[in-house]
Amino acid sequence: MGQVFEVVDDQLGATYALKVTLQRKLSPFALDRFRQEARAMVELNHPHIVRFFAYGEHDEAPYFTMRHLRGGTLACLLY
Repeated sequence: MGQVFEVVDDQLGATYALKVTLQRKLSPFALDRFRQEARAMVELNHPHIVRFFAYGEHDEAPYFTMRHLRGGTLACLLY
């Protein structure tokens, strides 16, 4: 449903993972699903789950930021 990018906050010098939707404008169902994912991540607190930072929308496109983990994709680690 989305893509994840490595982004750097120029003011803080911090690196984050930014998840954005693949489509610019989502259907109401897809937008609700993306928001539900963000709400679920806020509640999670576990050392094996990536930390959630913020949710937002820009030009009707939702996004959220998470802690960035170095080392490639999860698929690379599993195989």
